[in-house]
Amino acid sequence: YVELSSIVTLRVTTDTFVANQNMSRELKDMFRDSVLTNANIRIRKRNPYTSGEMTTIQDWTSDGIIISSEDTILYTWDTQSLDKGDYVVEVNYQALEQTFYSEEFSLVLR
Repeated sequence: YVELSSIVTLRVTTDTFVANQNMSRELKDMFRDSVLTNANIRIRKRNPYTSGEMTTIQDWTSDGIIISSEDTILYTWDTQSLDKGDYVVEVNYQALEQTFYSEEFSLVLR
């Protein structure tokens, strides 16, 4: 839950698994840190009066996205001009030239 009219930092964590047994421990640790690039976020609002229709609040954008050294995606979300309701957040990012999409997750503004 998020307080309406607040400014919050959304944090999306990611996990990277390296299964190459020939790679040194130090190299595996370096690979795990800062492997994400080109992260984007999309925020949509569920319409409570329809079955599944959503309104796009923030279309895919990389503006304001920060990727931490632990590959956590950070986005500062200003809810001051929004209405109460159920919002759906999704991110995508690149790792090793492949694009990955997170599962959608809900946030409730109240």
